[in-house]
Amino acid sequence: MGRHSLDDQTVFWRSAVLFGLKWLAIGVLPLLVILGIVRLVTSEEQPVETVPQAVDPEPSPEPETEPAVTETVEEEPPSESPAPSPTAEAKLSVQVLNGSDTEGRGNAAATELRNEGYEVVAVQNAARKYEKTTVFYQEGYERQANDIARVLGAEVVEPAPENLDKQIPVTAVVGNDYEP
Repeated sequence: MGRHSLDDQTVFWRSAVLFGLKWLAIGVLPLLVILGIVRLVTSEEQPVETVPQAVDPEPSPEPETEPAVTETVEEEPPSESPAPSPTAEAKLSVQVLNGSDTEGRGNAAATELRNEGYEVVAVQNAARKYEKTTVFYQEGYERQANDIARVLGAEVVEPAPENLDKQIPVTAVVGNDYEP
């Protein structure tokens, strides 16, 4: 053997280790990819309740000099209520914003909607005040928005402006005219 050559045992172990690493990578990598895909698919099936930021459904024409401050209103615990009406959309996500001068009207509207079988995903204060209760809907949810407007006694139903979360089909903004 030459001065820089390896003995047969070293060559054998080096080849064995490289061969083992190659087959480990070929076997483990696809398994990790499959496990990652399975985890993504199963995590999408689990509903995650998010609380979106309070937004002003209608952008103000003038720039504000001070940023609008909104407070998150704590949801009231669900009270015992009658069975949901059969006309309510099953688990339709609704966001309720209190745009009235009276604290707690958003929570009252949310309770009313829950009693009708709707899934209220957020109750917050609106960035500005509304005289009339307004129900905004994403494309394809006009019928459901009209049903929610009937529940809340709202006369105004409009397509949602661009700044509302597209993941929430209907946003009800409680105005000063709302009577729980």
